[in-house]
Amino acid sequence: MKSRALVLTGAIVLACMARPTPENTKPERPAPLDTVSNVSPWDTLPDTALVDLSLLDSTIVLDIRYATKDNFTGQVLYPCPRCMLRLAVARRLVRVNRWLTDRGYGLKVFDCYRPRSVQYLMWEVAPDSRFVANPDRASVHNRGAAVDVTVIDSSGRELDMGSGFDEFAERSRLDWSGLTPEQRENRWLLREAMEREGFRPVSSEWWHFNAYDWEGYSVLDMPLDCK
Repeated sequence: MKSRALVLTGAIVLACMARPTPENTKPERPAPLDTVSNVSPWDTLPDTALVDLSLLDSTIVLDIRYATKDNFTGQVLYPCPRCMLRLAVARRLVRVNRWLTDRGYGLKVFDCYRPRSVQYLMWEVAPDSRFVANPDRASVHNRGAAVDVTVIDSSGRELDMGSGFDEFAERSRLDWSGLTPEQRENRWLLREAMEREGFRPVSSEWWHFNAYDWEGYSVLDMPLDCK
């Protein structure tokens, strides 16, 4: 009986020694926040908020010409090459890029939100309402609800659209009859991608698209924040 009691006592001692105490127990690592909630930081902002497109999708290529002298005015009009858009508009453009990416292409952006004061500078250089909106009536760009875009291939080369961005000529019109079959197909690819997400083209510029609900956004003249 004594030997059996000793064996039982030893088993209890060993069990106690094997059981971890609170002091030497390693706490469980908390789950990452994105696995706890599907809420995005963008979900806390209203659809009318002006946001940086690159923060939503860094794979969209930016070629903001008005931040350089490589534009029809020959002047630097923006202090930095940023694409700012209303949040709802930016989200649609992200979906456009994903649709193109799934097909081996990508999106390049030339212009987004444009302060109204810049619109007046453009109008002084080219007072032609076919290509530059009259600043007294404002541009959809001034509302953060318009974009100038094109399609690039998997190597980053722009597809041939029959004319260049901001080429103020008849061949930039959507209905120009002198396009080659390839150029016509490229323009249709861009239109299909944009129109799927509610963007509407304008007749004089193949690169310009307005969000379908652009009238719901106010005209802005805030300078681009480069910080």
